[in-house]
Amino acid sequence: MRDYPGSTGYTLEQLRALGSSDIAVQDEAMKTHGAQLAAFLVHVVKNLGIKPIQLVDGRRTNGLALSTWSMGNMLGMAFLGNAPRLQKETTDFLVRYLRTHVMFDSANSVLGRVPPSEGVYHPLRDMSMTLRERGERFSIWVSAYFEQAPSLDDVTIPVLEARKEDPSKVPTLERMAPEELASITDNGAYERSSHALLKVSREVLHANVLRALVDTDGVWPDVNVLVLWCDASMHDCVWAAKFVANLEREPPEEGKHKRRIDVERLSAANHFVHWDAPEQFMQTLADRLGA
Repeated sequence: MRDYPGSTGYTLEQLRALGSSDIAVQDEAMKTHGAQLAAFLVHVVKNLGIKPIQLVDGRRTNGLALSTWSMGNMLGMAFLGNAPRLQKETTDFLVRYLRTHVMFDSANSVLGRVPPSEGVYHPLRDMSMTLRERGERFSIWVSAYFEQAPSLDDVTIPVLEARKEDPSKVPTLERMAPEELASITDNGAYERSSHALLKVSREVLHANVLRALVDTDGVWPDVNVLVLWCDASMHDCVWAAKFVANLEREPPEEGKHKRRIDVERLSAANHFVHWDAPEQFMQTLADRLGA
């Protein structure tokens, strides 16, 4: 994500483009994001000596597995969804390296989906607070552990409305020492730019998702998508996983190229980590990234 420490911020013109009332301007802004991510991956390959994908004993190895987390999935979908619009030199280069795209605990809104319902609480939709208050409340709330969701087939709006925070488990960020939390947090980024990204039209975001997953125009056909969802995460992440799982089940439309999509549940994990066994959780994630 841009605009965090060590990353390039946004110009006023770029922020205006994201919040423009013109859908075409927003679409072009997200296309630019996709192109920037592609350029970054090319840079990584060339400067870190990444080896091309190889097939060893029927399993692909080497190359890149790109993982996007939470709101970062908006940019991951802009990258894959705009692949046909990248320069051919870039797509021809990355086809030898890009192996997997991991969508880790995506939020519903960044996929261009409407919120589950007004009865499903989310601090960023709570207009009783100021913009700053919403950002500060969200950073703790999103790291809470909620009652474990059932299988995605059994997830419904009433189920989401009924889920509560688990009082026996302290939110991840509240378990961190203040200095540790301060070292990894930049609340100001929400006010500066993340809020603008969330203004991008659902129409633009959803179109990116469909082009990324089910209407790829044949670009990078061997890049599969792995969806990892945490069943103790906040409601919108569970709802997003259900949406993508439903896309995975649908047969490809005639003349359209659909990616292989795998959906895996991480049990007793929230948006940040597993409550009981964080080391095991990280090892599981590392194993999945090698898919």
